[in-house]
Amino acid sequence: MSTEEHINQLTVQVAALQAQLAHHSESPPPPQPSTAPTLTPKPPKVATPTPFSSTQDNLDCFKAECSLYLSMRSAEFMDEWSSILFILSYMKGGSAGPWATQKINRILDTANPTETTWAEFTIELDKMFVDLNHKATARRKLTTLCQGDSSVEELI
Repeated sequence: MSTEEHINQLTVQVAALQAQLAHHSESPPPPQPSTAPTLTPKPPKVATPTPFSSTQDNLDCFKAECSLYLSMRSAEFMDEWSSILFILSYMKGGSAGPWATQKINRILDTANPTETTWAEFTIELDKMFVDLNHKATARRKLTTLCQGDSSVEELI
């Protein structure tokens, strides 16, 4: 092949490539799949409940903290079962720990599944841990209340 023939062949190839390039630049590019991630809103920040150790004074506070957490993160708790197990996981120490362990084992027992409703659970929780003599407890606390080294009676 002579040099002249070689140049002619290259010229034809360049012309073909230019035609292809012109064709591609005229047609719109194919649609690209969206790579932008879909934004899902983050759940609000809310403190987890303080672990409950069966101190009767803390039951109302514990129940309020659990209710707040469950309501603010309701998307994470699709059923009563998961809400109850979440609360039981924060019951540690004192008589609350063994009681919670027994309840968890009963709920998760696949051989004998227990259907505990939210209402039943809160009734059981109150029966087990509520202060039945809250007036006497309040009086006892008032008599033992101190500020610094002085009792309340000395300050009044």
